Amino acid sequence: MVRAEGDERELATDQRMAYLEALEATSDSALQQDRVADVSTSSDDILHIARGLDDETYVSALLRAAFSRSMLGQVDEAIELYRRAWDTAGELVLPVAWAEAGQGLAGVLFDVGRLQEARAVAVETAEIEARATYNARRYGLAAPSVYSMDLSIGDTRSALDGLRQAVREEDDPHFRLGIHQTIAEWQARFGPPSAAREVEAELVAAKSDAGVAGCPRCSAELSIVSAELLARVGRIREAKRELTQWERLRRTSPIHDVWRSRARSAVAIAEGRADRAIETLDRLASELEGRGLMRDLLLARIDLGRACEAVDRDRAVREFTSAARLAAEIGARSEGGVAARALRRLGVRTWRRGTASSGEGIDLLTEREREIAGMIGLGNSNQEVAEALFLSPKTVERHVTNILAKLGLRNRTEVAALVHGAEGTGYPR
Repeated sequence: MVRAEGDERELATDQRMAYLEALEATSDSALQQDRVADVSTSSDDILHIARGLDDETYVSALLRAAFSRSMLGQVDEAIELYRRAWDTAGELVLPVAWAEAGQGLAGVLFDVGRLQEARAVAVETAEIEARATYNARRYGLAAPSVYSMDLSIGDTRSALDGLRQAVREEDDPHFRLGIHQTIAEWQARFGPPSAAREVEAELVAAKSDAGVAGCPRCSAELSIVSAELLARVGRIREAKRELTQWERLRRTSPIHDVWRSRARSAVAIAEGRADRAIETLDRLASELEGRGLMRDLLLARIDLGRACEAVDRDRAVREFTSAARLAAEIGARSEGGVAARALRRLGVRTWRRGTASSGEGIDLLTEREREIAGMIGLGNSNQEVAEALFLSPKTVERHVTNILAKLGLRNRTEVAALVHGAEGTGYPR
């Protein structure tokens, strides 16, 4: 039809819609095969055709274009397109598209290190979803995304519990496998040695769901991520098998390069080949920094420190220090705690008393005191705070005493009330 008319703008509305649906089928096919360049091209064509059609079609086209940009690592463009879809869907009161735009926007904001902004968008998205009616979902629900963000910026234990509950409540295997994978990723990278069993169980459950869902793209992603995580928990043979199977697919894109580098470096570290891991991670860190992917850069810096520990203590100190600073800049408290603990293990004193800010109420507290006050507001005990922040219980007790004295409060209940009054810290249920 387009060739006959010479220009798609000459088509009647029903013909343009038919052409749009054909392009969408092409884009979906390219996405399943991870032909990222083709996804981007078809998404641009879809966005061009969708202009002048109905509002919902246009917002859907914006979402496709934004997703393709995020796959290509073009994060600034992805944020701009997701923001446009988010604003447009909100103005037009299109709740399903609004929620989908919110999920995409929150994810990219998190990737570039704007963690608190990402969480705020994800929480608002969860509220939108609670009011929307889903006939068909292209994404999982936002609440698990909030919990996954809180692994970095909130109470890790509560966030993990929230994700485990979300797994039980999610009835779609396509979305459930992603939650299983998130739990496995965190526990393999940052959990205690005893978490290895949970990592393996979550990966088995994710693979089962991937088989039921029948999504080639998600199955391929799970395979390369499994290679990394299995290596981290000492299952080197299985990790190498997953890596070999995935590399036969010959998938290439910016996100694939990140997954491949993580898996290869994890296998190298597990095999005691620190030099190879350092070389891979150095290259990865440089690429991530150039693309502005600060959360992934933080993970690479921590892994660089781990790889250097056995062969170059001074460099390990530099890498962990860089990771701790980056974590502080973007507000990744949990990863910052991991870096601080590693520095202490290397004999570097890392705790420094913050300076109190001027003001009233919460503003009277140091950064560390505000962090602890926020966790008290979430109902954590001193022991739970100590474990989450890698502090001693006595240090936490001293901070709590200072918080009460500065704020003129009598107990933890009054601290929680003040925190909730200042900023609200609930989890979406």
